[in-house]
Amino acid sequence: MDFSGVSDGDPQPIVFVIDDEVFNMYYRYIGKESIKVPGMGKFRTMKFAAKVVAGEVFSGEEEIVLWVSDDNNKVPLLFETPIKVGKVKGRLSIAENLKFPLTSKIN
Repeated sequence: MDFSGVSDGDPQPIVFVIDDEVFNMYYRYIGKESIKVPGMGKFRTMKFAAKVVAGEVFSGEEEIVLWVSDDNNKVPLLFETPIKVGKVKGRLSIAENLKFPLTSKIN
């Protein structure tokens, strides 16, 4: 996906399929941010938020926040989202065989 023309905070449409069901959702580009990914180091990232689909885990009001490497790979490095009880976080632990060098890594 090309994010060069996306303005901060503007909702952008996205369509995806889960279990043969089509969802028309949106994501928002929040901006650039440097973050530390435990076990991986510090990275320059692009930060996004997207609505989650209502179901057993999500009420449908939450947004998942996703940090993606700010390089040609656009690797998802970290995410977090509230759930009905608590919060879920996830992080990349290893990146191998990438198409491009991981130039977003700061240290």
